[in-house]
Amino acid sequence: MELRQLRYFVAVARTLSFTKAAAEVHIAQPPLSRQVANLEAELGVALFERSPRGIKLTPAGALLVERANEILKRVEQTKREVAAFNEKRRSQFKIGFDLSLLYGRTPRIFRYLRKNYAEYDFEYAEVASADQVRAVRNGEIDLALGLTLLADDQVEQIIVRNEQLMLALEIGHPVFRGRDQPIKLTEVSDETLILYNERASRGPHDPVTRFIEHVRFTPSDTMTIRGLAAALGLVAAEVGISIVPARALLMRGQDICFAPLAEDGATSPVVMTTLRGMNGEIVAGILAEVDRLTRFDRSSSIRTIL
Repeated sequence: MELRQLRYFVAVARTLSFTKAAAEVHIAQPPLSRQVANLEAELGVALFERSPRGIKLTPAGALLVERANEILKRVEQTKREVAAFNEKRRSQFKIGFDLSLLYGRTPRIFRYLRKNYAEYDFEYAEVASADQVRAVRNGEIDLALGLTLLADDQVEQIIVRNEQLMLALEIGHPVFRGRDQPIKLTEVSDETLILYNERASRGPHDPVTRFIEHVRFTPSDTMTIRGLAAALGLVAAEVGISIVPARALLMRGQDICFAPLAEDGATSPVVMTTLRGMNGEIVAGILAEVDRLTRFDRSSSIRTIL
């Protein structure tokens, strides 16, 4: 399988015309058709269904289009990185992050990377956790820090830490008043549970969804809103309660109280995602720095969250 074959195939798949594809890649139609036929012969499958009315992708062809685009994007990125190295410029390294992680150790991780990997120009982008695997796989970002574990054989995901989930209630809530023990969810089952997500929806991979299903918690009512900050604001307005990661303590603490949960399994993972087999040095450096910060914070009695 050659890169030019993939380029020719992608052009045909995009235009659904051998004639238009040949013009697009600047070769005659017969050699382009031969290259696509050679690719089909090598793979042992038909990539297009051909009929007098035209062509369309087979299921195998649809799969190859996705993979070929990923390969070609990665090749172009590699060419740019090598060219930059040859010109004695620093390589670009783009990190995607879930917005709420900026309220914990993540800024210190970014400072560590800039200080210890001076050969890179780091760029940063807010990328929703649900989109991070796709963005890493497609070469849009090199590494992601998020909150979602999604199975994908092209990426490697490492749980950096498991963060405690806590119950957020308005100041003066009778269940919390005078308490120094964890709260059971059954004690607040008559409340509205405020769920949050950057897309105002929940999914089976969401840690809060998994937790409440695991403990079989059924509140009197639920509502879903976009974003953790918005959920905390509604808790402060006495609209309901919410189950939030411990970093929420750093987001809002004047008109909300936070209580540990009595149920087992009240944790939320912080996940690092990168292409499988790539960026090993930076991944190892991040893990070592997280370990160092954790040990430092414990020795200093500082409570911070990544």
